[in-house]
Amino acid sequence: MLAPAEAVALFEAVLTGFAAIGDAVNVAKTRWWLGQKLVALDRRAEARTHLDAALAEMRARGMVYDERGSWRPSATRPKPGTAAPYHEQALTVFRTYGFTADEQRVAAKLAP
Repeated sequence: MLAPAEAVALFEAVLTGFAAIGDAVNVAKTRWWLGQKLVALDRRAEARTHLDAALAEMRARGMVYDERGSWRPSATRPKPGTAAPYHEQALTVFRTYGFTADEQRVAAKLAP
Protein backbone atom coordinates (compact mmCIF):
# COMPACT_ATOMS: atom_id res chain seq x y z
CA MET A 1 0.00 0.00 0.00
CA LEU A 2 1.23 3.47 -0.83
CA ALA A 3 1.99 6.05 1.83
CA PRO A 4 -0.63 8.81 1.90
CA ALA A 5 1.72 11.39 0.35
CA GLU A 6 2.50 9.08 -2.57
CA ALA A 7 -1.18 8.28 -3.02
CA VAL A 8 -2.06 12.00 -3.06
CA ALA A 9 0.36 12.62 -5.91
CA LEU A 10 -1.15 9.78 -7.94
CA PHE A 11 -4.73 10.78 -7.20
CA GLU A 12 -3.98 14.36 -8.24
CA ALA A 13 -2.60 13.13 -11.58
CA VAL A 14 -5.60 10.87 -12.13
CA LEU A 15 -7.97 13.69 -11.18
CA THR A 16 -6.39 15.93 -13.82
CA GLY A 17 -6.82 13.22 -16.44
CA PHE A 18 -10.48 12.53 -15.65
CA ALA A 19 -11.25 16.26 -15.56
CA ALA A 20 -9.57 16.72 -18.95
CA ILE A 21 -11.91 14.19 -20.57
CA GLY A 22 -15.00 15.45 -18.72
CA ASP A 23 -15.62 12.24 -16.75
CA ALA A 24 -17.59 13.71 -13.83
CA VAL A 25 -18.27 10.40 -12.08
CA ASN A 26 -14.62 9.35 -11.98
CA VAL A 27 -13.61 12.88 -11.01
CA ALA A 28 -15.95 12.57 -8.02
CA LYS A 29 -14.68 9.10 -7.10
CA THR A 30 -11.08 10.28 -7.33
CA ARG A 31 -11.85 13.36 -5.23
CA TRP A 32 -13.41 11.05 -2.63
CA TRP A 33 -10.26 8.93 -2.32
CA LEU A 34 -7.97 11.95 -2.57
CA GLY A 35 -9.88 13.65 0.24
CA GLN A 36 -9.45 10.63 2.49
CA LYS A 37 -5.69 10.59 1.90
CA LEU A 38 -5.50 14.33 2.60
CA VAL A 39 -7.29 13.74 5.92
CA ALA A 40 -4.59 11.16 6.75
CA LEU A 41 -2.00 13.88 6.10
CA ASP A 42 -3.92 16.35 8.29
CA ARG A 43 -4.53 18.61 5.29
CA ARG A 44 -8.11 19.18 6.38
CA ALA A 45 -9.05 22.25 4.34
CA GLU A 46 -7.96 20.58 1.08
CA ALA A 47 -9.63 17.35 2.12
CA ARG A 48 -12.88 19.14 2.83
CA THR A 49 -12.90 20.76 -0.60
CA HIS A 50 -12.48 17.42 -2.36
CA LEU A 51 -14.86 15.48 -0.13
CA ASP A 52 -17.60 18.10 -0.39
CA ALA A 53 -17.29 18.21 -4.19
CA ALA A 54 -17.37 14.43 -4.45
CA LEU A 55 -20.39 14.15 -2.21
CA ALA A 56 -22.26 16.89 -4.07
CA GLU A 57 -21.68 15.19 -7.43
CA MET A 58 -22.71 11.77 -6.17
CA ARG A 59 -25.81 13.12 -4.45
CA ALA A 60 -26.78 14.94 -7.65
CA ARG A 61 -26.51 11.59 -9.47
CA GLY A 62 -28.48 9.71 -6.80
CA MET A 63 -25.49 7.59 -5.78
CA VAL A 64 -24.69 6.18 -2.34
CA TYR A 65 -21.42 4.94 -0.86
CA ASP A 66 -21.86 1.31 0.11
CA GLU A 67 -20.39 -1.15 2.58
CA ARG A 68 -17.97 -2.45 -0.06
CA GLY A 69 -16.42 0.98 -0.47
CA SER A 70 -17.92 1.81 -3.84
CA TRP A 71 -20.46 4.24 -5.22
CA ARG A 72 -23.67 2.81 -6.68
CA PRO A 73 -27.19 3.93 -7.59
CA SER A 74 -29.30 4.67 -4.53
CA ALA A 75 -32.13 2.51 -5.92
CA THR A 76 -30.05 -0.48 -4.81
CA ARG A 77 -29.70 0.63 -1.19
CA PRO A 78 -28.65 -1.96 1.39
CA LYS A 79 -30.98 -3.15 4.13
CA PRO A 80 -31.76 -0.59 6.87
CA GLY A 81 -29.23 -0.57 9.68
CA THR A 82 -26.24 -1.73 7.65
CA ALA A 83 -24.88 1.82 7.43
CA ALA A 84 -24.60 2.33 11.21
CA PRO A 85 -20.95 1.18 11.47
CA TYR A 86 -20.01 3.60 8.69
CA HIS A 87 -21.90 6.43 10.36
CA GLU A 88 -19.95 5.69 13.56
CA GLN A 89 -16.70 5.83 11.58
CA ALA A 90 -17.75 9.14 10.04
CA LEU A 91 -18.59 10.52 13.49
CA THR A 92 -15.08 9.71 14.66
CA VAL A 93 -13.56 11.57 11.70
CA PHE A 94 -15.87 14.57 12.11
CA ARG A 95 -15.18 14.82 15.86
CA THR A 96 -11.44 14.38 15.40
CA TYR A 97 -11.13 17.09 12.76
CA GLY A 98 -13.76 19.52 14.02
CA PHE A 99 -16.42 19.16 11.31
CA THR A 100 -19.16 20.07 13.77
CA ALA A 101 -22.06 20.48 11.35
CA ASP A 102 -21.33 17.12 9.76
CA GLU A 103 -20.95 15.53 13.17
CA GLN A 104 -24.40 16.77 14.19
CA ARG A 105 -25.96 15.60 10.92
CA VAL A 106 -24.57 12.07 11.27
CA ALA A 107 -25.32 11.89 15.00
CA ALA A 108 -28.96 12.64 14.18
CA LYS A 109 -29.02 9.65 11.81
CA LEU A 110 -27.78 7.40 14.60
CA ALA A 111 -30.23 8.70 17.21
CA PRO A 112 -32.96 6.21 18.16
